[in-house]
Amino acid sequence: MTCPGRHLALMQVSKVVASLIHCYDIRQVDPDSVWSYQANFTALTHSWPVYVKKRMD
Repeated sequence: MTCPGRHLALMQVSKVVASLIHCYDIRQVDPDSVWSYQANFTALTHSWPVYVKKRMD
């Protein structure tokens, strides 16, 4: 059994991620750190500090 709204949900998530990347400059606080996560039903990140700055262009 599959979710009937799955494709709509994936499209919405893609739109939100694209908008975030387009509108904001996102950089790691420590560029040498490795992003670790635990993949379950949802991905749980483990302390991945970033700087977020609105783009001016």
